[in-house]
Amino acid sequence: MLRKKVTHKRKQRGKLVMPILIVAIMVFSGIAFAVFSRIDTGDKETINGLKFVKNKDNKWSVNIQKIPFTFYYNPNELQGINISVDENIMYYEYMLTSDPNATNVTEETYAIERAKYELKEQMEQKMGIPVTLAYTEEYKDVPVINCKDSTANIAVIRFSYENSTQIEQMGNCIKVEAEDALDMIKARDLLFYKILGVV
Repeated sequence: MLRKKVTHKRKQRGKLVMPILIVAIMVFSGIAFAVFSRIDTGDKETINGLKFVKNKDNKWSVNIQKIPFTFYYNPNELQGINISVDENIMYYEYMLTSDPNATNVTEETYAIERAKYELKEQMEQKMGIPVTLAYTEEYKDVPVINCKDSTANIAVIRFSYENSTQIEQMGNCIKVEAEDALDMIKARDLLFYKILGVV
């Protein structure tokens, strides 16, 4: 009788070992992925006194005033883009706008929407600056914003595709123009570096 109880208990423990082992592997795999995906790839550059580190996502991370920011490109990789803006383009609020007629799903449209969204996310979450996403014409319930809506405290940033890649300022309106999707992301990074005072 005693032998049957011991054998029965061993069988029950045996049934529990496998599920516990699977759960442990899943938990530790998740932790390992979270830790190791943030580890840098070894690419490091110091630019204007700031240390840029390329992470496993192939993005550049940099701490500016102890706040971590991420970019697709470091400032040295953006030197070919013409930028003509005031020395200080820090505003109390930003409105990011683009043409809604470009809302058909293409790589170029996606790049503009991604540039707007990521700029908004970093500025609001890390800098506490309110950002409004808009279009230049009516589209669904999205606000209509154009350069004429800019003020001394509120900048309008207009994203569009043109024949050249450049960033220029006209009053309190900043025009981000790119030839293609790749240049749009580069121009967005360069503009954000300028807002942060890195370049």
